Amino acid sequence: MPINSKQTLEELISRYHENPERFVFFVGAGLSQPLFPSWASFLHRLVTTANECGLPHDPEELKKYIDKGENYLDIAETCVNSISTTRYRDLMEEVFDKNFSIEQVPSGYRALIELSPKAIITTNYDRIPDVAGRGHYRIGTNKNAPEIMRAFANGKDIVFKMHGDITDQSSIILKTSDYQSIFNSNDSTKSLLKSLLSTKILIFVGFSLSDPHISIILESIKSINNDIPLSHYVLLNETSSFKISSFETKYGVKVIPYTPSSASHPEVEEFLHSLNHKISTPSGVGAESSPPEFNNLQDLLIHLEASLSEILLEDGFSIYFDKKCLHITFTPVGETKNEVQQEILALIKRINFNCSFIDSVFVIAYAQNQPNDDVCENQPALLALKVDFQSVRNFSNKLVTTSTFWKAITFFAPSSISDPFQPEKPTPFPLHPGIMEK
Repeated sequence: MPINSKQTLEELISRYHENPERFVFFVGAGLSQPLFPSWASFLHRLVTTANECGLPHDPEELKKYIDKGENYLDIAETCVNSISTTRYRDLMEEVFDKNFSIEQVPSGYRALIELSPKAIITTNYDRIPDVAGRGHYRIGTNKNAPEIMRAFANGKDIVFKMHGDITDQSSIILKTSDYQSIFNSNDSTKSLLKSLLSTKILIFVGFSLSDPHISIILESIKSINNDIPLSHYVLLNETSSFKISSFETKYGVKVIPYTPSSASHPEVEEFLHSLNHKISTPSGVGAESSPPEFNNLQDLLIHLEASLSEILLEDGFSIYFDKKCLHITFTPVGETKNEVQQEILALIKRINFNCSFIDSVFVIAYAQNQPNDDVCENQPALLALKVDFQSVRNFSNKLVTTSTFWKAITFFAPSSISDPFQPEKPTPFPLHPGIMEK
């Protein structure tokens, strides 16, 4: 993907994989194309309609401004004021109230829905979230923001059409005066945004620097978010380092710029797939075979024993399964913190299979010493760790970084053999003085 800020992209992917529910997607018109027009295309049509109804300005002059990405909202206001309310509503319905199937939903938007975000905010009027979401989302507009805020607080997944829904023309925000009304007078919309901004990080997709919404939205967010130290991310089709730097400084966001390889901007879909652990294999690089899938415990244990025997000491490990938890005990060869850590990671990488009946993985490492008559001194435990199976799968299939996976592990001070009922106490790695700090 020709994204020009790899460090920012990797930072976002890492943070997103750690806690996807902390993020909210802010969707612009670009994600609805080509099913629905760009802002420039729509305004060209609006100018043509207004000219037929008595536009007081030279339509070619206005179209030149549109082509330069200038004065979008002012042009929209002039045009709307030049045509009757009925003609305006007819035009909006002609453009945005079309019937379409889920197969016609743009691939980028489908990639977003596949992420199953808890909240989507959009400036678009169309019904793509209704259709692509298959009824999953509670959808609202600036007309019922309090209801949407309550739904989100109650754990519902929401889509907030901030600028209105084509099925309710009274909710449509298009003109400069409309924007002033929604941001200055609509307290419920401001409260919803403030509620989301107090705990969430925004990812903007489908916007460009010429988009009439982006600057107004970011100005408002900057004002609302004045005392909240959260960094938001904006995916932008932009190559000018000066414009990017100025944009970041002005609005306090992090820009992920990209260069589109075609008119369909496939980089946007790639970007969303990377958040969904679906990074494409580059051409010329052989893709790994699909991980095996196990539906019964016996086959799973046979596979895992054979796999672990390739990296662990013979008779130096054991495996058993209990209450949806896969238990593995092993004896590390290493003595230092780094060595034991590498052995744990090597072990985890062998759990690269699909299995519906495992929820978590529990690992205990035992010290190397010869058994003796005192059972309390027989194989003292060095450390114990527990991690959810999905995190293990993500790491073993190279979908998350090592540091991200390591943060998902909970380490426990192991119960002594003489007191097996000692409660688990979470502690930091490496837990035991027998592991040297090197």
